[in-house]
This record gives sequence, C-alpha cells and structure tokens, in this order.
Amino acid sequence: MGIGGVRMLRALGHDKIKRFHMNEGHASLLTLELLDEAALKASKKQFPHEEVEVIRKQCIFTTHTPIAVGHDKFPLEMVEKVLQRKEIFDMKEVFLGLMR
Repeated sequence: MGIGGVRMLRALGHDKIKRFHMNEGHASLLTLELLDEAALKASKKQFPHEEVEVIRKQCIFTTHTPIAVGHDKFPLEMVEKVLQRKEIFDMKEVFLGLMR
C-alpha cells in the first residue's frame, strides 16, 4: 500500500478508514503519509509528535518472514533522497521523531 496507496484511497473518497494493514515492510511508508495528512489538517509546519500514537493505533503490521533476510534495508541517504518531498515538514525530522 505505502504512500501511493493512501493517496489512491483518498482520491477514491475513502477518508474514514480506521485501520491500515501493513504486510511486511513494503507498506510501512504509509505511516509517513498519514503523518503528512495529520500535519496538513492541523496546518503544522513541524513534525506532529502528538499524532504518532494516534497513527500507530491506526496501523496493523504483520510479517510472514520473521528473519533478517526478509526485511528491506536501505541506506538513510537513499531514503532521504527518495522521500525528499515538498510536503509540510522535513522527512529527516520525521525519521528522527519516529526513532525517539
């Protein structure tokens, strides 16, 4: 699902979804899209720390490959380059905020 999946659902009018299911790590970036939405709704220019728990409760994560070789890993520089968007807040701040 990921970022594009959330945007597609919103474009189709699905704006009252209570739970998102992430299977493996492929869709985990949907959490960043939900954070972007929360920040935009609140007109915030900084990482919405108070929304992290709300979004965490909206997301269900399952894995079928509970071994290291089954997990996606990317260098931070690559992630920053790919996620460098002109959204409401800096993605680097997002990663630092989520790691707290």
